[in-house]
Amino acid sequence: MTKNKNLVTKKCYAVASVLFIFLLLCKPVFSENTKMPFTIGEKLEYSLNWGGIKAGTASLEVMPAKKINGEKACRFVMHAKTTPFIDRIYKVRDTFISVANSGLAFSYYYIKKQHEGKRKKNITVTFDNKKNTAQYVCKKKAKKPISIEPGTIDPLTALYYTRIMIDNDVNSIQRYVTDGKKNILGRVKVIKKDIIEINGKNIESFLVEPDMQNIGGVFKKSKHAKLQIWLSADDRRIPLMIKSKVIVGSFTALLISDIALK
Repeated sequence: MTKNKNLVTKKCYAVASVLFIFLLLCKPVFSENTKMPFTIGEKLEYSLNWGGIKAGTASLEVMPAKKINGEKACRFVMHAKTTPFIDRIYKVRDTFISVANSGLAFSYYYIKKQHEGKRKKNITVTFDNKKNTAQYVCKKKAKKPISIEPGTIDPLTALYYTRIMIDNDVNSIQRYVTDGKKNILGRVKVIKKDIIEINGKNIESFLVEPDMQNIGGVFKKSKHAKLQIWLSADDRRIPLMIKSKVIVGSFTALLISDIALK
């Protein structure tokens, strides 16, 4: 029984993590006047599935802008939670918040509020873009700041940055990303144009695959881990579907809101 519970726990954690692995991508080559593929108020909702079982839901939302040091900043929020059935085995209620400058050239801070099983964590990563450092604080205990490359962003901001950078002329992109523990150069490769079915409609999309070399957790433990992401090929670049293959099984995050059809 204990062995089976541990396996299910790993599977549930992987499902809750699937949407967080968009982490990746390149140099800021646009300004705050660049037309963004997303707007304030955009909310994307996903169903998280392991095999044929619905394991949870997740949402991504662009919040109203705020001012930091007199300058406009972008705010992004992500929520993830398991279904009532999975709650009985391993309950997940996670919230991720990121704040970056209006051109996504750098992050200001990154917050993780995690409730996973019996564990609860409140983590804040604060970016000092003058000193090029990031400081990780968990349970009011601050770690020594780590050095970061100029223009480093947090994982959630990286998702939205990806949407800006993907287009017909791009084969691969890269960007420095940090979660406050280490600074990595994330890479993603554009595989091809593809057609996928969402809510009964066929939608043209870009299929991209992140480099899994620097991804931790269950992905690091999987010898042949693979992650595939489909972004709509229109000017919104909406994440439509994510598929992953790891040591504890295959997972899918599928867009269930109708925003892609409008």
